[in-house]
Amino acid sequence: MAPRDTISRRAFLEEIGKIAGCGTTYAAMCSLGLLAVPGGACALPQGLGPVGRGVSVGIVGAGLAGLVTAHELGKLGYACTLLEASGRAGGRCLTLRGGDQVVEQGGVQHVRWHREDHLYANMGPARIPHHHKTLLGYCKSFGVPMEVFVNENRAAFVHGTRAFAGRPVENRQVVHATRGAISELLAKAVNRQALDDVLSAEDKERLLVMLKGYGELGRDHAYQAASRAGYSVTPGAGMVEGVLRERATLQDLLKAEFTQSNLSFTEEWNQAATMLQPVGGMDKIVQAFVRQVGERITYHAPVEKIEKTGDRARIVYRDEGVSRVLEVDHAVVTLPFPALQRIETGFSAAHQAAMKSCHYTQAAKIAFQAERRFWEEDQQIYGGISWTDTDIGQLWYPSGALMHDKGIVIGAYIRNDAVGTRYAAMGFAERLDAAMACGELIHPGYRREVQHGVSVCWPRMPYAEGGWAVWSTDARKTHYPVLTRPDGPLHLAGDQISHLPGWQEGSILSAQAVVADIARHTAAQRPA
Repeated sequence: MAPRDTISRRAFLEEIGKIAGCGTTYAAMCSLGLLAVPGGACALPQGLGPVGRGVSVGIVGAGLAGLVTAHELGKLGYACTLLEASGRAGGRCLTLRGGDQVVEQGGVQHVRWHREDHLYANMGPARIPHHHKTLLGYCKSFGVPMEVFVNENRAAFVHGTRAFAGRPVENRQVVHATRGAISELLAKAVNRQALDDVLSAEDKERLLVMLKGYGELGRDHAYQAASRAGYSVTPGAGMVEGVLRERATLQDLLKAEFTQSNLSFTEEWNQAATMLQPVGGMDKIVQAFVRQVGERITYHAPVEKIEKTGDRARIVYRDEGVSRVLEVDHAVVTLPFPALQRIETGFSAAHQAAMKSCHYTQAAKIAFQAERRFWEEDQQIYGGISWTDTDIGQLWYPSGALMHDKGIVIGAYIRNDAVGTRYAAMGFAERLDAAMACGELIHPGYRREVQHGVSVCWPRMPYAEGGWAVWSTDARKTHYPVLTRPDGPLHLAGDQISHLPGWQEGSILSAQAVVADIARHTAAQRPA
């Protein structure tokens, strides 16, 4: 019998990498048992030993992608140097507490909140979907405790300047009135034989039963005032049976921006319950990684140039005002593209064109301290988000430390580019005043309740210069694939190199894919 053709595992992985790039290589390594499947603590290489011994890696940026890269490569024996331009790790994972400073291009803000453990604000990522199992796996491994993040609260408000006479109404009233109105309209269509061409008699009967329950319809399949939408007088003891809220009109529902844009927000895959947050602030995750790799981080080391020198890389950076050079076998660049484009790099023309094709949001957040939790005491709002069509977009209530005396509210979460650009151009005091004016429309007396406001406009934050990546359909198809492949010794990592842009899980998976690609490359260079 003729011997079968065989190929070594190393050669097999090398060929996969040549054809499909690091992402596919990573998946293949998982299937072969060389990497643990994401969802445990992390992707731990198995069976490779200290494959990175004698190989150097320079990592630009100590955000989550850079920290994960250093952590995983370090376990494989690579000599990693992590260069961070600022004085802290975490990148856009920014948690503010009393005594901190916010340095923007052109100014500094001092955080004057009381120094208590529960008084903090996550000005970057602030929630973790339950299915982001790689990030949660690291948290479990490092002992970072989690608690529920309340992403939706029926007691919070929906405010529209063109609906409900400009008054804020409870989320439950809008959501359930919308369901009731849609159910009533569909029931009318069924009863008028408008759907006879697609429904059998039995289907119609079952659909009407479903609509009656879903929309809380009456006997005539009309939606009137309903308990799900809440009470103007709540039920009580004795003869107090309660008074239902008056039915919201369909016209008001159609005018509300919330029903047009965000009614299904918490049904989205990355926003649906259960959402989580680290107890005490999102930077608890960063701190856990720093405990693993902190000795490899050089702070206040802005990079000025990244270039290829043959099959190696050369990184020029400043350290204590002195220009220094780091010669490495691989360079992993994790900076957001707006910041990276300020650096001279040796990336190919195709890579650079792909970076320029990616848009970054002009996002901003503004946070205030409140001496009393008026949202809990006055409106029984425990966590969650109020929505508005004014500039601030959203108003967040803290999910942790419920019923404490004081709290931090996110008084604006701006995701609209036009508004974000306008706020970035404002002075610090002007931003706070504008946000408080919007907050007054949701909570009358808001100005008296909040103080010590702090704003973070991400387009003006050094070494970020934007919120998160937004890929157009065309750019994702034509340019994005280039960025998933290394350019010789130069690699890119970060949430922008994932299909989860703006999420920490995207950063982590991107970093793990680069780790797998570097490990594959190293193994291919070793003697058989």
